[in-house]
Amino acid sequence: MTDRAVERPDPRASNGRRHRDGAVAAVLACALGACGGTTPPAASASGETAPAAATTTPAVAEGSVPGADGDPLVYRKVGSGPSSVVIINGGPGLDMDWYVADLAPLTRTHTLIFYDQRGSGRSGLPEDPATITLDAHARDLEALRQGLGLDRVILWAHSFGPAIAARYAIAHPERVARMIFVGPIPPRAGSFGEVYSANLAARAGEAKHAHMNELSATWADAPDPVAVCREYWRLAMPPRVADPASVTRMKIDPCAPSAEAMRYSLRHTQPNTWASMGDWDWRAELAGVPAPTLIIHGHDELIPMEMVEEWVTSLPDARILRVPACGHFPYVEQPDIAFPAMNEFLSGSWPAGAEGVGPRP
Repeated sequence: MTDRAVERPDPRASNGRRHRDGAVAAVLACALGACGGTTPPAASASGETAPAAATTTPAVAEGSVPGADGDPLVYRKVGSGPSSVVIINGGPGLDMDWYVADLAPLTRTHTLIFYDQRGSGRSGLPEDPATITLDAHARDLEALRQGLGLDRVILWAHSFGPAIAARYAIAHPERVARMIFVGPIPPRAGSFGEVYSANLAARAGEAKHAHMNELSATWADAPDPVAVCREYWRLAMPPRVADPASVTRMKIDPCAPSAEAMRYSLRHTQPNTWASMGDWDWRAELAGVPAPTLIIHGHDELIPMEMVEEWVTSLPDARILRVPACGHFPYVEQPDIAFPAMNEFLSGSWPAGAEGVGPRP
């Protein structure tokens, strides 16, 4: 392994890929991360499933670079546009395939760089789980930038992903050109966890919410984690979107990563990352991040709008686009609003409807 990227053709571009067995995401990671998921493709007798993304998004190249502590970070470049946008997954612990297909419209004009964070997907699973922290994820992002030979980066981050983006931008403000945060967690903990959990329980209903908790408690050690994953997401997706019909438009299989990777994520990546954050509050440090930042947030999101607006009041050059009839996935639920807004912002202009927020008392 060299200090530069090791690239290889992606077999999905021609023959599709074999979906990996296993479950994806724990309750906390899925609740606060990128919790997309469709009704998964039907499995064949051999246990394989049809590749959801292969016919939608042709991959340019796939490879790996050493992370900050030497474990490999697997990445995939998609698209051929002149500007490169690094996609930061939610979770923590969700793999890049949650985003590749659904973000395909951006690849018409930009090169998207997806990667699996440490302790997830096909990237390295550290021998010492204690090394999985939020700041370690941010250091990995810098290792990815260096490994790919990028000068400055544009960051696109969803759900939990803005936590990594923010810590990176605070540490390396000169390396960040622009940022887009979609359905982000807030920049401080406050009462976020309690409020979010209460919103999810109310939206799901008492019986379904209790069953979701039962499933999450047994997921990592279940004899058939795929079955647990399928049942969990059957219950868990509708509360996260404004219109349940939008779930059918999502192009990913939430139960694709290997059983080994997902069990590791459930046991280590997710709890260790959250624990490392403590009672987080990045508002003061964000004042030193000059990068223009667009926040895109749904009106029907479980993450409270007023908490998310604190990104706008904390960053020197940020605006928020509030998306009507939309939950956690604006790029799926309201693509005719989300993609034009993102493309305009990436071209250097603020999209119509993006607004500032006055300081709060």
